Amino acid sequence: MRSVLDVVLAHLTKRLDVHVGPVAPKGRPEAYVIVDPVGGRSDTDALHSDYAIQAWSKTYKGAETLCRECCDAMLELGATPYADPMPLGYDGIYHWWQATFTVHALW
Repeated sequence: MRSVLDVVLAHLTKRLDVHVGPVAPKGRPEAYVIVDPVGGRSDTDALHSDYAIQAWSKTYKGAETLCRECCDAMLELGATPYADPMPLGYDGIYHWWQATFTVHALW
């Protein structure tokens, strides 16, 4: 049985033309996406997992565009937006945008 994280990673990988994973790839390419589990909750019928979707790019516009593509893909997956896409930083090389989603999965 695949985890909810595995489903999210597989969907984003299929939808996007960049590396998608739970950590930054070795060599850090021009752009990539990190999917970070940040919490969640459960009830009697379902698991509601929260994921920060981090889009990294060497350009500000590239990070923004990639983040919005991630948002479209997460909505296709049936995820619910938890925090709107926003710029979160620049590390001297990469710009970083992030949006957070709740993914609902039946037990």
